[in-house]
Parts: sequence; structure tokens; C-alpha cells
Amino acid sequence: MDSITHIVFGAVTGEVIAGKKIGKQAMLWGAIANSLPDIDVVTDFWLHEPDSLIAHRGITHSFFFCILTAIALSFLMLKLFASKPMSFWDWLMLFLPGMIFHISLDAMTTYGTGLFEPFSHQRISLNNIFVADPFFTISLLIASIALLILKKDSAKRMRWALFGIILSTTYLVYTFYNKFNVDNKFAEAFRAKQIKTDQYFATPTPLNNWLWYGLGRKDDSLYIG
Repeated sequence: MDSITHIVFGAVTGEVIAGKKIGKQAMLWGAIANSLPDIDVVTDFWLHEPDSLIAHRGITHSFFFCILTAIALSFLMLKLFASKPMSFWDWLMLFLPGMIFHISLDAMTTYGTGLFEPFSHQRISLNNIFVADPFFTISLLIASIALLILKKDSAKRMRWALFGIILSTTYLVYTFYNKFNVDNKFAEAFRAKQIKTDQYFATPTPLNNWLWYGLGRKDDSLYIG
């Protein structure tokens, strides 16, 4: 997903997980946690674009990396912020879910995510949502703005956070429903034209979940819809 989505998703989930213990700082650390897997963008500085695209969403987008990094950061935060009312497990529950949310969302887009690196180089692409979808992001963005405005002890904070998470999650479930229907539509179209494909995928077009792009392959022929 795009950087803004990761930031606001992390901020809102950070509020839910640790807002009552460290106030608005939970939003900051949640946003950082949800953005950490994208540190692999530094490869853009020395790799050519095709190689950089392959390097991105590799090892730093794996469960292995997320678990090790979350543990290391939790120990570090425990030392640096010993005065905070946060235990090792509190920090871990702030960092680990944020990073897992990031790589899971990325795996739902088209480009492929190395969830199981370094043990498997297979890239996971569920193709149910475009990499930047404002309909997924908007409720999280609104909730983040509300949380920044509200006082840290406001009783409304949790309601706004849950508003953002529930609406965005509901939309995300809806994208899987759309994906199921679209795949069936393309399958019907292929059958109607008596086309048997060796490979096939469908993905949403930019910034929405209602106009889809489908591609089928048979030997040296490509069928696009």
C-alpha cells in the first residue's frame, strides 16, 4: 500500500493498542512500526529500477524480519524509555502487529510480497486491492486527524479509532468479495469464447475497486479485458 495508508493505519492501531498508556505517542510509534518494512526503499539509491523493484518487498516484508525487528526494538525501547509505563510485551504488541499489518496489506496488492523470505522466495499477491485506494484510506485518515485534535484523556478517542479501523476493515472484506465475483466473470467470459488459459489474474485498476483489469495467457497469446 502507499505510505500515507501505512502511516494512518499505524497511527490508529497504535492508539488502540497503547493510547491509554503513553497517550498520543502511541500514534507516532504505531505509524513508525507500520512504515518500518519500507526501509528497503533505500535500494533505490544504488540499484537500477528493475532490480530495485525486485529488492522492494523482499526480506524486510517477511514475517521473519518483522518478528526479529519487533523483538529487538522492544528491548531497545524498554531501555531508552524505562520511565514509560510500558513493559517489553507492551512494546512488542505495539511494534509487531503494526509491521505484520503492513506486509499483509502489501500482499493484497499486485506487486508481490516476500512474506516467507528468506526461507522461500515466492512472492504473494492476492490482487484484491490496488496499491493506493482512497476508499480504504479515508476513514483511517479522518480518524487520525480526529485523534490528533482530541485531548489525550478524551473518552472519544477510542470511538474514533474504532471508527477508522472498522470502516476500513469492512471495505477490505468487501474487496475480497469483489475479487471473487470478478474472477467468476472472467472465467465465464473465457468459457463463452472457448478460451482455455494457462495463466490468469485480475487486479483492480488505480484508486478504486470497481473497474478491474484481467489478463489471461495461452501459449504465446494474451487475452486482456
